[in-house]
Amino acid sequence: MEPTIPLFRFPTRTAALLAACVCAACAIVTVPPQAPPPPAAFRQAAPEADEAELTQWWRHFADPVLEEIVAKVRRDNLDLEAALARLAQARAQRRATAADLGPTITGSGSAARNRTSAETGMGTIENQFQVGFDAQWELDVFGGRRAALRAAEAQQTAATYDLADVLVSTTAEAAQSWFDARTAHARLTLLEAQLVVLERSLALAQAKAAAGLVSELDVRQAQTLLAQTRAQRAALAQGRESALNALALLAGEAPGYWHERLTRDQPPGPPPAAAGAEPPELAYLAPWVTRLPPLPAAGIPADVLRRRPDVRRSEAQLAAAAAQRDVADAARYPSFPLSGSLGLNALTAGDLWQASARTWSLAFAPLATLFDGGKLSAQLEASEAQLVQSFATYRKSVLSALSEVENALLTLQEDDRRLDDLRQAADSARASVELALAQYRSGLTDYTVLIDTQRTWLSATDAFVAQQGQNAGDRVRLYKALGGGWPGEAPQEETVR
Repeated sequence: MEPTIPLFRFPTRTAALLAACVCAACAIVTVPPQAPPPPAAFRQAAPEADEAELTQWWRHFADPVLEEIVAKVRRDNLDLEAALARLAQARAQRRATAADLGPTITGSGSAARNRTSAETGMGTIENQFQVGFDAQWELDVFGGRRAALRAAEAQQTAATYDLADVLVSTTAEAAQSWFDARTAHARLTLLEAQLVVLERSLALAQAKAAAGLVSELDVRQAQTLLAQTRAQRAALAQGRESALNALALLAGEAPGYWHERLTRDQPPGPPPAAAGAEPPELAYLAPWVTRLPPLPAAGIPADVLRRRPDVRRSEAQLAAAAAQRDVADAARYPSFPLSGSLGLNALTAGDLWQASARTWSLAFAPLATLFDGGKLSAQLEASEAQLVQSFATYRKSVLSALSEVENALLTLQEDDRRLDDLRQAADSARASVELALAQYRSGLTDYTVLIDTQRTWLSATDAFVAQQGQNAGDRVRLYKALGGGWPGEAPQEETVR
């Protein structure tokens, strides 16, 4: 069902004209339609949100490099620079529209020397000097100019929240790219530590095969697993490079800007215990992704909608569409321009200041469109259709915001449980590898068992590290869905960064 939009119109042009004659202050005002109220609470448990926690949410990860990245992005991001320019443009347009409500005054001056011909003689030469001021002002009887000002003010508000939305998005994208890079780097480092273990296992199998204790099959299986594991290097390295390049773009820099920063702040390589035949400790690798802070509080849906700058931008654009509809409606009615002039006109410069040189005029010239082929009515219908579109866009932004928060809350709750399960699986798989290695050295088991336990360990530990990065990214997505990353009030050009 299409939304019902209240449109207040005068019943006829004649009645409107009579009303204009009685009261010049009357105006047409369209009230923007209202979206249905949000639910009282989220389906997922969501305690009251802390404004300070959301404003600078990236600090909860306790990652100095992340804080440096966010500061750089919020200072030098090119999308933010463009949003600031759009806000400045909207402010200038609002001032230009506000100027239309007042009169326009122009000044002019001239000095002319004229020669008139005659049938005999040289004719006559006359001088003429003129100084004057002209003023024009249109009475805003039907509120068209005031409606245009409301539209410009709403567009300025929309540009303000657009700036806040870009701030929220770029901050979240920067954190997400950083965690993607760290996750790929941690998985690559884990892979290198695993390759050390697999190379020692291959050497062990080769030694036992040379002694005639096992068949060549053990050596081939060890070589196959080692080659398969090495093949994963390229994909992980590519993922790390892509994430760092995306981060450089967000910071307004060329590719390669953050590469040294990532490697400089990470441990140089596996510790001595991980360089032997034993698998590396999971606790050594886990912090390489990030510290996971507790789940942020979401609050109630009404608070989320107030904090979401994209929702407030859509609301402002809806108000602008309603005001533009009033502009189109007012254009169908007569206009009442006033004009006047005041000047001095004399034949000599000295006579300009005499009382006889003074001139003035005042004109009142109502203007009405009698026939335009339906143009103004069509423009009104177009503006009403635009109002319906803006209302649909606003409602969709509200529903999308609530849906994003619900999905993010559910995802994080499931992710944290999955991370605990994967941690237990990785620890258990590591213990299995240690046991299988000891048994294989003693000849108590064949190499097939060792290969299977090593494959399980490789998969479990990689899944744990990848899930930790996923949990960090999901927290970022929840902060973004909650509208975190800006103060909650319309930012100004000088305070946005």
